[in-house]
Amino acid sequence: MVPQVPAAHAPGVADHALIALMALLPLGEAWWYWPRIVRALADRVPGTRRRAYRNLIVLEWAFAAAVVALWVPQHRAWAVLHVGAGRPAPTALGAAFVAGYLVLVLVRVGALVADPERLVRFAARQTKVDPLVPRTTDEQRLFAVLAVTAGLCEEFLYRGFALWYFTSLAGSVAGFALAAVLFGLGHLYLGRMHVVRTAIVGAVFGLLVTGTGSLWLAIVLHAAMDLIGGAVGGRAFRAAEQHATAGATPPA
Repeated sequence: MVPQVPAAHAPGVADHALIALMALLPLGEAWWYWPRIVRALADRVPGTRRRAYRNLIVLEWAFAAAVVALWVPQHRAWAVLHVGAGRPAPTALGAAFVAGYLVLVLVRVGALVADPERLVRFAARQTKVDPLVPRTTDEQRLFAVLAVTAGLCEEFLYRGFALWYFTSLAGSVAGFALAAVLFGLGHLYLGRMHVVRTAIVGAVFGLLVTGTGSLWLAIVLHAAMDLIGGAVGGRAFRAAEQHATAGATPPA
């Protein structure tokens, strides 16, 4: 359930501007910034991934800080952003769901990493995210910071601010859908199909947030998924690169 928004704290011009920026920035990222990162990686420019991670971390915290800057001076209610502890019974059910899901994911990951041929095939299907996946120890450390940042900031921005914004203007159902679409659009740089997948994931996170009344379980799940994805992806791409270096043909 989305908390009611007092008329005095309804979205204003600054809120509209921030949402517009959240919608437009991914276009520039997809069409200009990310292709430059991909080219730099292809040219083996040192530190490219770490630079991309740092830029994403700074950008996400800057957007989160902008929301705080909109809230504090106007004394807006934080409850509408779902930053509280949530309702006890739904939160307990949600925690069980998150824990069970992560256990299943880890079981599947264990089976995947135990099979080198499956790892190579997995890497071959993940070409769109290849530039984002860490390879070295330094990259893995910074990617972990990025994953936690994404869990905190993206949930605050999309399931907090954007969900509040759209439901305030369009109602619960349409607002919920629009917030999920905006979240998908934020990942346009990874390709159009990734936008669709991410929007669906965003809807699941949204159900978790509105069902429990809190962002925290979604933050944990989001960060955990990114951490696992980075670890598995890095291992898969390293396996594929070693396979290619050895001159072997990837399994069909």
